[in-house]
Amino acid sequence: MYKLTIGENTYELDGNWTIAEWQELMKFDINTEMLWPKLLATATGAPVEMCVRIPTETLQVGVALVSSLLQPTWQRPKKTHGGGKLKDFNSLSIGDFMDCEVAIGRGLDKWVHLLVGTLYGVNFEDCLTWKIQDFYPVVHNYLNWRKDVYKKYEALFELGEADDDAPKGDPAYAWYDLLMMLADEKFLNIKDASERPIYEALNYMAWRKDQAKKEELERKKLKL
Repeated sequence: MYKLTIGENTYELDGNWTIAEWQELMKFDINTEMLWPKLLATATGAPVEMCVRIPTETLQVGVALVSSLLQPTWQRPKKTHGGGKLKDFNSLSIGDFMDCEVAIGRGLDKWVHLLVGTLYGVNFEDCLTWKIQDFYPVVHNYLNWRKDVYKKYEALFELGEADDDAPKGDPAYAWYDLLMMLADEKFLNIKDASERPIYEALNYMAWRKDQAKKEELERKKLKL
């Protein structure tokens, strides 16, 4: 834990922020010097008018500390919290997986609470008051796990790098299209389809895509 003396007061800088506070801090571009006083004020609770008076060299040190604390060091993930229980990633439903991917696609700096809420099975808005340092390890573990999923189903998603090559725009629309395909394009089937196990659903989608390619190839042969 660090302590910063600003004026006559001392402020703690320990990274013990809620998810909502962490998201607020993530809005700042640490490379923009004119934002440093407001960033430090937001991180410590010190009055911004006092932070403006801090020498640039001292501000730079403070901002560097904040930046390091925005990515908490690893600790054992909490299994239960706030009435929720951390789900086994391999046992997620396809609906849960889609919600997690929407959170990542929209940007975890703004939507990490949706990811955490989905993984613990709680209202994601409630997660805004949870401490980021307690749940950052869960986010980190999920991101590593999803890389393996995309690697296993690379042909399905046609992505060399899932994040870099993903379609632009709100990812919820793309995932909704896939969900409708699982539901046989019937609205009343959506709930049941979303509750299917992730690997079962991905295997089916991969099969459907492979079948579509075979049918397209046959049509091309007939034209010849």
